[in-house]
Amino acid sequence: MSTPPTTRPGTTGARRALAVAAAVTAVLAAVLLTAGPAPAVPGAVAGGADTTTVTTLPPGVDGDDTLPPVPANVTQTTATYRTTDGRDMGVRIFRSPDADGDDPAVVLIHGGGWFSGSAETMDPWGGLLADAGWVAFSIDYRLATQGGGGPSWPQAFEDVQAGVEWVHANAGRFGGDPTRLAVFGESAGAHLTVLLAEQGTGGQARIRVASAWSAPLDLAALVPDLAYFVLFLPMVLVLVFLPQGLFGRVQM
Repeated sequence: MSTPPTTRPGTTGARRALAVAAAVTAVLAAVLLTAGPAPAVPGAVAGGADTTTVTTLPPGVDGDDTLPPVPANVTQTTATYRTTDGRDMGVRIFRSPDADGDDPAVVLIHGGGWFSGSAETMDPWGGLLADAGWVAFSIDYRLATQGGGGPSWPQAFEDVQAGVEWVHANAGRFGGDPTRLAVFGESAGAHLTVLLAEQGTGGQARIRVASAWSAPLDLAALVPDLAYFVLFLPMVLVLVFLPQGLFGRVQM
């Protein structure tokens, strides 16, 4: 009996909307794990201990491309959380002016296929969350380099572990509560987020909530796609263009 083929998710737009809603809702759920009240979030309906808190994105937000710019009232700061291999690993910090040490902290981990991207690409998320009452920390990590530079494992994971530990140790300086710590990553950053949730940092930091947006988790499943591009696609190109070249020579 043959196994029915696995179907892929729906359209890109639907997947994006679902992923964004799930990611932000999961990150903001960290507040529910604390005794204090949840920070005010656009569209949020606050509930008591026996009710459900519903969090929605601001109107018009449907993924990174539609996020608003960092609000003018949000304070932005940069720092270095570690120096390794002769490089400073940076962190970009976003907080509201009235952050008083009780605000939940969230670490943002950018995507980019493990070989591109930077902490700066998460600025819109940092601004959005800071404006909603969080203290956001967007961190860089070592990337894989093309042209023989080698992979970034386990360096990338070691960096984000150190980044979360730094946030845990320094959140209070920026008005954040290190005991109310969440991590939010997208794409490759979501993969690192899941590893953090599963393996921890190896230090003192305790991650209360981990939100992974579009995480590539079944890496073995990527091999058939890679084989397609490496093996099958060149064969198609040969079959398409080789006859054209041969016929052209015959006509000449």
